[in-house]
Amino acid sequence: MRTYGLGILASLAIALQACGTGQQVAEPEAEAIELWRGADLSYVNELEDCGAVYRKDGRSRDPYQIFAEAGTNVVRLRLWHSPQWTAYSTLDDVRRSMRRAKESGMQVLLDFHYSDDWADPGDQLIPAAWKDERDLKDLAQRVYQYTYDVLQSLRADGLIPA
Repeated sequence: MRTYGLGILASLAIALQACGTGQQVAEPEAEAIELWRGADLSYVNELEDCGAVYRKDGRSRDPYQIFAEAGTNVVRLRLWHSPQWTAYSTLDDVRRSMRRAKESGMQVLLDFHYSDDWADPGDQLIPAAWKDERDLKDLAQRVYQYTYDVLQSLRADGLIPA
């Protein structure tokens, strides 16, 4: 079922939730960075699990460290809701990647896909867990709650994205 642009809906849901409750939505604390130099490292865990080796100067190295030493200061990671076709870009996989990025001194940009698969503005499939949701207000609440729960879970592990 094709549905609303959930990325936009997520922003709206968070704003509406904050307005409806009178709560303040705080900006995440991040170090002041004058220039963001980023890399999408969403595939690293999968590639390494399949036997890929990253090398610099002929030596096997941690890819996060290679990128950090090259001046990368932010890592983009995608998050799918609950994909059935892969074990990657799940919350557990993202948590693993965030730890690696932060240990290498880099910030993290978390890209919520609000889908179980690839998503872009023209092709956004609602997660299977929400497929029966017909009411826009209820769907907005589901998006808000999912986003909140993910961020609280990451916060508990000291892994808040930038």
